[in-house]
Amino acid sequence: MCGMANEDTMYALVSCDYAKSIWSQSHLPIPINMTNVFYTWFSELLNILDTNQVIHAAAILYYIWRARNGAVWDACLPRPRRVLASAAAVVHAWKQAHPSRDHTPMQHATGLPNAVVQNAQVRQQQGVAENTLQPPETHAPLLK
Repeated sequence: MCGMANEDTMYALVSCDYAKSIWSQSHLPIPINMTNVFYTWFSELLNILDTNQVIHAAAILYYIWRARNGAVWDACLPRPRRVLASAAAVVHAWKQAHPSRDHTPMQHATGLPNAVVQNAQVRQQQGVAENTLQPPETHAPLLK
């Protein structure tokens, strides 16, 4: 994504300038990077975040990874605020789909205005509805 020869997991998701920009705009308390080992960094992250923040951090990691794949395969890199808006929308959708779990209201860790987050949530829901796949009909007796 950044043109580095050895882009490992830690670099792609945390250390490159693009990822650093996303993490700094997320307003999450991110551990200081003292290691180049992703699972060590992630373990530290789990120790300092509450449940809602962990969910949000997981969504950010996922969308950074998607952005990286888009840069590699489609030559398209979304702006960091778009990555954060997508992460916020998917967290909101996940919480709506899992209402029985105890979630305290998230204080918009993205730092984005409410209108931006709500717009991203609506677009995320529309995209999910438009891309709903139905399983193909089958005549195999074991699959019925």
